[in-house]
Parts: sequence; structure tokens; C-alpha cells
Amino acid sequence: MAYTETERRILDMWPKFEDGNYVQLGDKAVANSGENAGKEFIVRNIYFEGAHGKLRSSALDGCYWNWKAADPYVKRPAPKVLDADGAPIKVGDAVWHEDGAMLRVDGFGGIEDGETIVNVHVIRGATPWREVRSLSLTHTRPDSWERLKADAADIVAKIALHLGDYSPSDFEERGDGVQDRILCLVSRAKALADREAGR
Repeated sequence: MAYTETERRILDMWPKFEDGNYVQLGDKAVANSGENAGKEFIVRNIYFEGAHGKLRSSALDGCYWNWKAADPYVKRPAPKVLDADGAPIKVGDAVWHEDGAMLRVDGFGGIEDGETIVNVHVIRGATPWREVRSLSLTHTRPDSWERLKADAADIVAKIALHLGDYSPSDFEERGDGVQDRILCLVSRAKALADREAGR
């Protein structure tokens, strides 16, 4: 398709994303300079004032970014990286790997088989990797038989310390803290067994 000289001059001035695609109305962008630097917004208006241009969002949030032809490309917002539970993963987050290791998120790599590669630092555990797949991570510490055993031992110790040798069944008051904790252990054990059985 042949462009007129005027169209070519407009296209030369028109803002582009880093991948070379032209910015369109409705696109998400990130202001990379000025008072709104780093702020994500939806492009609602593109207009020019001489050699300068402006990208504006809706009047609701009032975000804009002025740019010149010499400015770098317009940045797209970073894609959201989700963990196995659908929660967003951010740099600095503490997360758990499916093998039980506790990790800190240091950054993000490429995408493999539809999953984002997450750069991590091991806080606690034996995971040998420094890069893991996003769907192998969770913000909720995974339960394990070892944790159940440790929590049960903690309950036993607290009963002995505070209640002597009495059985928790001697205290049948509804909402009793000791009983609640024991019931929680039972439900956790059932959930863990169901998960390991693949149900």
C-alpha cells in the first residue's frame, strides 16, 4: 500500500511500541518519562502539537505522557505472571515451590510451553534450580505430612503445658481452641491424602 507524503510524515511521528507496532486507541501503555513515569494507562487519545505528541488516558485517572520523535518506544505493561493458584507473582515475593522449598522471586525470564520462567533465590529447602516455572509456585505454603506431624507435636506440648494430663475431650465447650486445632489437623490430613491420591 502506497502512502501519501502527508501520511508518511504522520506515520514517522506516530508512537510505536518496542516491537515496532503502532500505538492504537485502547492499547495499554506505561508512561516512561515525566510526572507519570511508570504508571500504566489505557490510551484514549493521541494528538500532536507541532513535533511533540501526547498519549492520554481517560479523564478519570488523568494520566498522560508527552513524547517527542526522539523519545524511546512506548512501553507495554509487563505481562502478569500467575502462580498455580492464579495469584500474581511479583519481584521480591516469597513463594513456595511444589517440592516445599521456600523461594524469593528475583525476576522473570522467557516463556516455555505457555509458562513464564521465574528467576528465584532459595531461602529454605533443597531446590537446586535458580529458574522455575510459574505454575510450580504458590504463595501459600504447601502442606505436608511433616508439617502435620510437627503441628500435632506442638499441640501435645501445649496441652501438657497448660492442661496437664487431661484429655481435650474433658473440655467440650464449643469453640475450644485445642479442639479447633485438632479438627483442623484432621481436615488438613484428609485434604493432603486426597491430593496425593489424585482425587
